[in-house]
Amino acid sequence: RERKDEFVRVRNGRFELRGKPHFYVGANMWFCCYLSDAALPGGRERLARELDRLQSMGANNIRLLAGSETSDLTAAISRGITRAPHDYDEALLAGLDFTLAEMAKRDMRGVLFVSNYWQWSGSFAQYVRWITGETIPDPDKPPNDWHGFMQMSAKLYQTPAANQLYLDYVKSLITRRNTVNGRIYRDDPAIMTWELANEPRPGADNKFAARDVPIFTDWVDATARLIHEQDPNHLVCTGSEGIHGCLDSADAFTTSHKTPAIDYVTVHMWLKNWGWLKE
Repeated sequence: RERKDEFVRVRNGRFELRGKPHFYVGANMWFCCYLSDAALPGGRERLARELDRLQSMGANNIRLLAGSETSDLTAAISRGITRAPHDYDEALLAGLDFTLAEMAKRDMRGVLFVSNYWQWSGSFAQYVRWITGETIPDPDKPPNDWHGFMQMSAKLYQTPAANQLYLDYVKSLITRRNTVNGRIYRDDPAIMTWELANEPRPGADNKFAARDVPIFTDWVDATARLIHEQDPNHLVCTGSEGIHGCLDSADAFTTSHKTPAIDYVTVHMWLKNWGWLKE
Protein backbone atom coordinates (compact mmCIF):
# COMPACT_ATOMS: atom_id res chain seq x y z
CA ARG A 1 0.00 0.00 0.00
CA GLU A 2 1.06 3.57 -0.64
CA ARG A 3 2.13 5.86 2.17
CA LYS A 4 -0.78 7.95 3.37
CA ASP A 5 1.12 11.21 2.90
CA GLU A 6 1.37 10.48 -0.84
CA PHE A 7 -2.31 11.41 -1.21
CA VAL A 8 -3.40 15.03 -1.52
CA ARG A 9 -5.41 16.09 1.55
CA VAL A 10 -7.37 19.13 2.64
CA ARG A 11 -6.31 20.42 6.04
CA ASN A 12 -6.93 23.81 7.61
CA GLY A 13 -8.46 25.17 4.44
CA ARG A 14 -5.62 24.24 2.11
CA PHE A 15 -4.29 21.32 0.08
CA GLU A 16 -1.44 19.36 1.62
CA LEU A 17 0.88 16.72 0.19
CA ARG A 18 3.65 14.94 2.06
CA GLY A 19 2.97 17.12 5.07
CA LYS A 20 3.46 20.40 3.20
CA PRO A 21 1.17 22.92 1.49
CA HIS A 22 0.38 21.70 -2.00
CA PHE A 23 0.09 24.10 -4.91
CA TYR A 24 -0.57 23.01 -8.44
CA VAL A 25 -0.83 24.18 -12.01
CA GLY A 26 -3.31 22.16 -14.00
CA ALA A 27 -4.51 21.47 -17.51
CA ASN A 28 -7.81 20.09 -18.79
CA MET A 29 -7.12 17.03 -20.96
CA TRP A 30 -10.43 15.23 -20.99
CA PHE A 31 -9.45 13.08 -23.98
CA CYS A 32 -6.52 11.18 -22.43
CA CYS A 33 -8.18 7.78 -22.26
CA TYR A 34 -9.15 8.08 -25.93
CA LEU A 35 -5.66 9.18 -26.97
CA SER A 36 -4.21 6.27 -24.97
CA ASP A 37 -6.36 3.57 -26.57
CA ALA A 38 -3.72 1.02 -27.62
CA ALA A 39 -5.42 0.66 -31.02
CA LEU A 40 -4.78 4.31 -31.91
CA PRO A 41 -1.49 4.53 -33.84
CA GLY A 42 0.96 6.81 -32.04
CA GLY A 43 -1.59 7.81 -29.41
CA ARG A 44 0.30 6.69 -26.36
CA GLU A 45 3.54 8.18 -27.64
CA ARG A 46 1.75 11.49 -28.17
CA LEU A 47 0.28 11.39 -24.66
CA ALA A 48 3.75 10.86 -23.17
CA ARG A 49 5.11 13.78 -25.20
CA GLU A 50 2.29 16.05 -24.10
CA LEU A 51 2.70 15.13 -20.45
CA ASP A 52 6.43 15.82 -20.76
CA ARG A 53 5.71 19.20 -22.31
CA LEU A 54 3.20 20.10 -19.63
CA GLN A 55 5.62 19.04 -16.93
CA SER A 56 8.34 21.21 -18.48
CA MET A 57 5.95 24.18 -18.19
CA GLY A 58 5.30 23.47 -14.52
CA ALA A 59 1.95 21.67 -14.80
CA ASN A 60 1.50 18.91 -12.24
CA ASN A 61 -2.25 18.30 -12.34
CA ILE A 62 -4.44 16.96 -15.15
CA ARG A 63 -8.25 16.96 -15.27
CA LEU A 64 -9.40 13.77 -16.97
CA LEU A 65 -12.60 12.31 -18.34
CA ALA A 66 -13.00 9.01 -16.50
CA GLY A 67 -16.58 8.29 -17.52
CA SER A 68 -18.62 8.77 -20.71
CA GLU A 69 -21.78 7.24 -22.11
CA THR A 70 -22.54 6.11 -25.65
CA SER A 71 -25.34 8.29 -27.01
CA ASP A 72 -27.09 9.11 -30.29
CA LEU A 73 -27.02 12.84 -29.59
CA THR A 74 -25.68 14.93 -32.46
CA ALA A 75 -22.76 16.52 -30.62
CA ALA A 76 -21.85 13.53 -28.46
CA ILE A 77 -18.57 11.71 -28.97
CA SER A 78 -19.26 8.54 -30.91
CA ARG A 79 -17.82 6.19 -28.32
CA GLY A 80 -18.60 6.13 -24.63
CA ILE A 81 -16.83 4.15 -21.94
CA THR A 82 -20.23 2.90 -20.80
CA ARG A 83 -21.69 1.46 -23.99
CA ALA A 84 -24.85 0.18 -22.32
CA PRO A 85 -25.83 -0.55 -18.71
CA HIS A 86 -22.89 -2.36 -17.07
CA ASP A 87 -21.17 -2.76 -20.46
CA TYR A 88 -17.84 -0.95 -20.28
CA ASP A 89 -15.27 -0.38 -23.05
CA GLU A 90 -12.15 -2.08 -21.70
CA ALA A 91 -9.89 -0.51 -24.34
CA LEU A 92 -10.78 2.99 -23.16
CA LEU A 93 -10.40 1.98 -19.53
CA ALA A 94 -6.97 0.56 -20.37
CA GLY A 95 -6.23 3.95 -21.91
CA LEU A 96 -7.14 5.55 -18.60
CA ASP A 97 -4.86 3.02 -16.87
CA PHE A 98 -1.99 4.01 -19.14
CA THR A 99 -2.62 7.72 -18.54
CA LEU A 100 -2.57 7.36 -14.76
CA ALA A 101 0.56 5.21 -14.90
CA GLU A 102 2.35 7.83 -17.01
CA MET A 103 1.22 10.60 -14.67
CA ALA A 104 2.53 8.63 -11.70
CA LYS A 105 5.96 8.44 -13.35
CA ARG A 106 5.98 12.26 -13.46
CA ASP A 107 4.56 12.76 -9.95
CA MET A 108 1.43 14.32 -11.44
CA ARG A 109 -2.04 14.16 -9.89
CA GLY A 110 -5.39 13.78 -11.63
CA VAL A 111 -8.90 15.14 -11.13
CA LEU A 112 -11.20 12.48 -12.60
CA PHE A 113 -14.77 13.39 -13.59
CA VAL A 114 -16.94 10.32 -13.87
CA SER A 115 -19.89 11.57 -15.94
CA ASN A 116 -21.24 14.77 -17.48
CA TYR A 117 -24.30 16.98 -17.15
CA TRP A 118 -23.79 17.98 -20.79
CA GLN A 119 -24.40 16.12 -24.02
CA TRP A 120 -20.92 16.01 -25.55
CA SER A 121 -19.83 12.87 -23.70
CA GLY A 122 -23.21 11.20 -23.30
CA SER A 123 -24.49 12.82 -20.09
CA PHE A 124 -26.68 11.97 -17.11
CA ALA A 125 -29.58 12.06 -19.57
CA GLN A 126 -28.31 8.88 -21.20
CA TYR A 127 -28.50 7.01 -17.89
CA VAL A 128 -32.10 8.21 -17.59
CA ARG A 129 -32.86 7.08 -21.14
CA TRP A 130 -31.47 3.60 -20.47
CA ILE A 131 -33.94 3.19 -17.61
CA THR A 132 -37.05 5.05 -18.81
CA GLY A 133 -36.74 4.75 -22.58
CA GLU A 134 -37.45 8.46 -22.94
CA THR A 135 -36.07 10.29 -25.95
CA ILE A 136 -33.43 12.82 -24.97
CA PRO A 137 -34.17 16.31 -26.31
CA ASP A 138 -31.18 16.93 -28.61
CA PRO A 139 -29.94 20.44 -27.88
CA ASP A 140 -27.90 20.56 -31.09
CA LYS A 141 -30.80 19.85 -33.46
CA PRO A 142 -33.84 22.07 -34.10
CA PRO A 143 -35.68 23.14 -32.04
CA ASN A 144 -32.44 23.16 -29.97
CA ASP A 145 -34.24 22.39 -26.73
CA TRP A 146 -31.49 23.08 -24.22
CA HIS A 147 -34.02 23.53 -21.45
CA GLY A 148 -35.55 20.10 -22.05
CA PHE A 149 -32.14 18.47 -22.29
CA MET A 150 -30.97 20.02 -19.02
CA GLN A 151 -34.13 18.97 -17.24
CA MET A 152 -33.66 15.40 -18.43
CA SER A 153 -30.06 15.35 -17.23
CA ALA A 154 -31.28 16.55 -13.83
CA LYS A 155 -33.78 13.66 -13.74
CA LEU A 156 -30.86 11.43 -12.76
CA TYR A 157 -31.17 12.71 -9.19
CA GLN A 158 -34.81 11.54 -9.04
CA THR A 159 -34.54 8.29 -11.00
CA PRO A 160 -33.10 5.73 -8.58
CA ALA A 161 -32.42 3.01 -11.14
CA ALA A 162 -30.58 5.45 -13.43
CA ASN A 163 -28.59 6.83 -10.53
CA GLN A 164 -27.69 3.26 -9.54
CA LEU A 165 -26.21 2.66 -13.00
CA TYR A 166 -24.06 5.75 -12.48
CA LEU A 167 -23.04 4.59 -8.99
CA ASP A 168 -22.24 1.10 -10.23
CA TYR A 169 -19.83 2.57 -12.74
CA VAL A 170 -18.21 4.79 -10.11
CA LYS A 171 -17.74 1.79 -7.81
CA SER A 172 -16.19 -0.19 -10.67
CA LEU A 173 -13.61 2.57 -11.14
CA ILE A 174 -12.78 2.83 -7.46
CA THR A 175 -12.05 -0.89 -7.29
CA ARG A 176 -10.40 -1.21 -10.70
CA ARG A 177 -6.88 -2.61 -10.92
CA ASN A 178 -4.67 -0.64 -13.29
CA THR A 179 -3.57 -3.01 -16.06
CA VAL A 180 -0.27 -1.15 -16.50
CA ASN A 181 1.12 -0.78 -12.97
CA GLY A 182 -1.18 -3.03 -10.94
CA ARG A 183 -2.46 -0.33 -8.61
CA ILE A 184 -6.06 -0.39 -7.42
CA TYR A 185 -7.54 3.01 -8.24
CA ARG A 186 -8.63 3.45 -4.64
CA ASP A 187 -4.98 3.12 -3.59
CA ASP A 188 -3.41 5.20 -6.37
CA PRO A 189 -1.86 8.53 -5.30
CA ALA A 190 -1.87 9.68 -8.95
CA ILE A 191 -5.57 10.34 -8.40
CA MET A 192 -6.18 13.52 -6.43
CA THR A 193 -9.96 13.85 -6.73
CA TRP A 194 -13.13 12.13 -7.81
CA GLU A 195 -15.37 14.72 -9.46
CA LEU A 196 -19.06 13.75 -9.40
CA ALA A 197 -19.50 15.03 -12.95
CA ASN A 198 -18.51 17.73 -15.36
CA GLU A 199 -20.61 20.74 -14.36
CA PRO A 200 -23.61 19.14 -12.65
CA ARG A 201 -26.52 21.54 -12.14
CA PRO A 202 -29.67 21.36 -9.98
CA GLY A 203 -31.84 21.91 -13.05
CA ALA A 204 -32.47 24.23 -15.96
CA ASP A 205 -33.81 27.39 -14.35
CA ASN A 206 -35.12 29.09 -11.23
CA LYS A 207 -38.76 28.16 -11.85
CA PHE A 208 -38.48 25.01 -9.76
CA ALA A 209 -35.51 26.00 -7.60
CA ALA A 210 -37.38 25.39 -4.35
CA ARG A 211 -37.83 21.77 -5.45
CA ASP A 212 -34.63 21.17 -7.44
CA VAL A 213 -31.98 22.58 -5.10
CA PRO A 214 -32.84 20.32 -2.13
CA ILE A 215 -32.98 17.29 -4.44
CA PHE A 216 -29.59 18.17 -5.92
CA THR A 217 -28.14 18.87 -2.46
CA ASP A 218 -29.26 15.47 -1.19
CA TRP A 219 -27.79 13.78 -4.27
CA VAL A 220 -24.44 15.53 -3.84
CA ASP A 221 -24.28 14.57 -0.18
CA ALA A 222 -25.28 10.92 -0.70
CA THR A 223 -22.98 10.41 -3.68
CA ALA A 224 -19.96 12.04 -2.08
CA ARG A 225 -20.46 10.05 1.12
CA LEU A 226 -20.70 6.80 -0.80
CA ILE A 227 -17.44 7.54 -2.64
CA HIS A 228 -15.66 8.33 0.63
CA GLU A 229 -16.97 5.10 2.13
CA GLN A 230 -15.62 3.13 -0.83
CA ASP A 231 -12.40 5.14 -1.05
CA PRO A 232 -11.05 6.94 2.03
CA ASN A 233 -7.85 8.01 0.28
CA HIS A 234 -9.07 10.55 -2.23
CA LEU A 235 -10.80 13.92 -2.29
CA VAL A 236 -14.29 14.45 -3.67
CA CYS A 237 -15.70 17.56 -5.35
CA THR A 238 -18.82 18.21 -7.41
CA GLY A 239 -17.26 19.64 -10.59
CA SER A 240 -19.71 22.56 -10.46
CA GLU A 241 -19.22 25.68 -12.57
CA GLY A 242 -19.91 27.81 -9.50
CA ILE A 243 -22.77 30.20 -8.85
CA HIS A 244 -23.68 30.37 -12.54
CA GLY A 245 -24.08 26.60 -12.54
CA CYS A 246 -26.37 26.79 -9.50
CA LEU A 247 -29.22 28.83 -11.00
CA ASP A 248 -27.17 32.03 -10.56
CA SER A 249 -27.82 31.73 -6.84
CA ALA A 250 -25.07 32.05 -4.27
CA ASP A 251 -27.39 30.46 -1.72
CA ALA A 252 -28.00 27.44 -3.97
CA PHE A 253 -24.28 27.04 -4.55
CA THR A 254 -23.48 27.26 -0.84
CA THR A 255 -26.32 24.95 0.16
CA SER A 256 -25.44 22.25 -2.35
CA HIS A 257 -21.81 22.22 -1.17
CA LYS A 258 -22.42 22.35 2.57
CA THR A 259 -21.91 18.63 3.12
CA PRO A 260 -18.58 17.74 4.77
CA ALA A 261 -18.29 14.94 2.20
CA ILE A 262 -17.34 17.58 -0.41
CA ASP A 263 -13.72 18.51 0.20
CA TYR A 264 -13.46 21.67 -1.89
CA VAL A 265 -15.45 23.72 -4.37
CA THR A 266 -14.76 24.40 -8.01
CA VAL A 267 -15.53 27.31 -10.33
CA HIS A 268 -15.46 27.28 -14.12
CA MET A 269 -15.34 30.52 -16.09
CA TRP A 270 -16.93 30.68 -19.54
CA LEU A 271 -16.83 34.44 -19.93
CA LYS A 272 -18.00 34.58 -23.55
CA ASN A 273 -20.53 31.75 -23.32
CA TRP A 274 -22.25 33.41 -20.40
CA GLY A 275 -22.17 36.86 -21.98
CA TRP A 276 -19.88 38.31 -19.33
CA LEU A 277 -17.32 39.39 -21.92
CA LYS A 278 -18.51 41.67 -24.69
CA GLU A 279 -16.55 41.74 -27.94
